[in-house]
Amino acid sequence: KEINRLCGEAGEFEVMYNDLLICGNYDAEYREVQGGDHYYGIWEMVSELVSESVVIGGIYDEEGDELQASTSELQIMFN
Repeated sequence: KEINRLCGEAGEFEVMYNDLLICGNYDAEYREVQGGDHYYGIWEMVSELVSESVVIGGIYDEEGDELQASTSELQIMFN
């Protein structure tokens, strides 16, 4: 599952959706592989996505109360 909207950059995020605040952390691991263009017989090195993970820290309603069941359900969707 690739998280395209985060553009492969690791870090914390917050998303507002239908009066809910979703907080989490995204992590991506890359490795350098041969690819892209080659010049004079030498290939350039490019980054390749190895793994990524999302940890949902919490989902909160407009009063600031955590919706623990929704947090757990969303975490399961990312695994």
